[in-house]
Amino acid sequence: IPRGEVGLITASLGLASGLVSRDLYAQVVVLVLITTLLTPPLLRFAFPQEPTVVAVSAGALAKLEELPASAEELIDA
Repeated sequence: IPRGEVGLITASLGLASGLVSRDLYAQVVVLVLITTLLTPPLLRFAFPQEPTVVAVSAGALAKLEELPASAEELIDA
């Protein structure tokens, strides 16, 4: 997204100074929008998150098993 913003600013400056035509400016804006919207899903696809494994000691597991199973049990206690 920051690169897209820089592209839009650069294209706007080029358009204002007359170095870039309106057609080229429109193409840059469309390209920035497309890449900004497509990049996050493509990155999630390319780099899927692996499931997180958490190590729990036997003592901590025993303490977790002692906790009430529901909110009603917690209120009644």
